[in-house]
Amino acid sequence: MMQYSTMNEIERLYEQMSKLGIKPTQMANMLDVSTSLFANWKTRGSIPKKYLERISESLFVSIPWLISGKIDAKQKEYGERLRQYMVEQGVFPATISKHTGINAHKIVSAQDGIIELSDKEYALIAKELGKPASYIKYGADRLSSEKTVALLDKLHRR
Repeated sequence: MMQYSTMNEIERLYEQMSKLGIKPTQMANMLDVSTSLFANWKTRGSIPKKYLERISESLFVSIPWLISGKIDAKQKEYGERLRQYMVEQGVFPATISKHTGINAHKIVSAQDGIIELSDKEYALIAKELGKPASYIKYGADRLSSEKTVALLDKLHRR
């Protein structure tokens, strides 16, 4: 199930820039475009397609979210679970970032469900939280293969 934002792509662009403290002139520089060209996008109300990937990487958002406001339900679930575990342990994105090398803004975007982290990034964060790698994605400790085999043996003997 997808969730949608009612904002347009320019509003989402500026909202994310604001969250990250990026001014329009800085964003234009990051994209190697003139400030007047960047300002023109706001006037037109759309972002040229050739810049979407660079913007999504720079602002830690997915392209579908940027252009349509779509948030994948699974992605949102992972983000909510990530936020919950971090709050439970009193850990902030900056702390996780310091220990894992994952940008703190990227972690916040993942918590908001607007970008998905790689499996490696989820594993690094889970390790930092003292949890198994699958913990954030699946929400519970997975039985080890030894425990699973022992449990199946026990059930089979009955």
